Parts: sequence; C-alpha cells; structure tokens
Amino acid sequence: MTTTAANRHFATQPPVSAPARVATAIAVAAVVACAWLGAEHASQEAVRAATETLSAGTAAKHVTLPMVKVVGRREAAAVKRV
Repeated sequence: MTTTAANRHFATQPPVSAPARVATAIAVAAVVACAWLGAEHASQEAVRAATETLSAGTAAKHVTLPMVKVVGRREAAAVKRV
C-alpha cells in the first residue's frame, strides 16, 4: 500500500494544560508591560532633553541669509486641453 502526504494520519497531540497556558499568558503580559515601561521612560527622557535644549537659549536667535541672485526665469508652459 502506498502512503502519500495526503492520506497519512498522525496522532493528534494533547492540548496544552491550563496552567501552562496561564503561565504563558502571564509571561507575555510581563514582556509587554516591560516594553511599555521602557518606551514610557524613553519618551519622558526625550521630552526632558528637548525642554532643556529649547529653554537653554531664551532669547530669539535671528539669522541673516545672504542675498539670492536670480540667474534665469522659466516661461510658463502652455496648458494642453484634452
């Protein structure tokens, strides 16, 4: 008798026990909570650093840009009606 992948019957594995599922859920929740706290800390640190940087120079800083020389002008293209 020939066996193919289509007609092979494997024994089903027993389901994972309830305590194992609860432990897995708790572990996943702990990892997510740690990531959340880390992101919150990094965000607060970024806001603190930005606040210090922006408040360090309270006087407005003015910049004078050099004059720009126009070297040529483009003609407007004609609009082609379809």
